[in-house]
Amino acid sequence: MSSNRWVLYLLGVALGIPSLNGCGKPATPKRYAVQGRVTLDKKPLEKGVIYFKIVESGELNTFQIQNGEFAGELGEGERRVEIVSYVSRGERDIGGMKGEFQENLIPAHYNIDSKITATVTPTGPNQFVFDLVSR
Repeated sequence: MSSNRWVLYLLGVALGIPSLNGCGKPATPKRYAVQGRVTLDKKPLEKGVIYFKIVESGELNTFQIQNGEFAGELGEGERRVEIVSYVSRGERDIGGMKGEFQENLIPAHYNIDSKITATVTPTGPNQFVFDLVSR
């Protein structure tokens, strides 16, 4: 092989290698409709927030709960579920700083200490019911 052909060959290889990795943005993961109901002591939770978290990656999706219902879209897989609902308990003075004091109506074993999981699948139905007890 002559030196010019050799240079052209190496140039072709060098330019061709990046194309093996593809160009553009990574594919967006497919998302699936999810919906559900949250009750507290057998009554629909008036308002709150439900978090779906992938523990390994830290990815967090948040949906508002209104009149016990929530809906949104999530990617496939298992998630840890955390539920909170805060109510105002008035203004407080703590350490010389005044501010609104809010209390979470939901016990810790449904949020910061939650062991609840939900698994989203491509085939669905991805409908989740969480019946919580305050005590």
